[in-house]
Amino acid sequence: MTPTDKLIKAFQNDPRVIRFKALEKEIEKHPTLLQAYEDLKLAQQAFVRAKSKKSASKDALKAAYESQLAALKDNPFIEEYLDLIEELNYDLQWTIGEIEDRINAVLNPDFKP
Repeated sequence: MTPTDKLIKAFQNDPRVIRFKALEKEIEKHPTLLQAYEDLKLAQQAFVRAKSKKSASKDALKAAYESQLAALKDNPFIEEYLDLIEELNYDLQWTIGEIEDRINAVLNPDFKP
């Protein structure tokens, strides 16, 4: 088994990933929840675009996003799902950073993370 396979298997066996997948299946069974989540992602994208362009509408878009997020978090399934997304994304970013640091250390012995 390659190191990549081991890493993938470790993530797949993580109880949070297993729970995330179960929640995802439940959310997909409820079109209203699924649509609300999709709308939230669109609102987030609009806000991020406006923020990066320093658009005058960024404050209104941020308020709309935060309002949709608060409404969705009233549902325990969605709240747990969103929390897991945040946790898992953090872990993935950390893992990527560790891999990059180790590669840089091998390629450049003077590298210090």
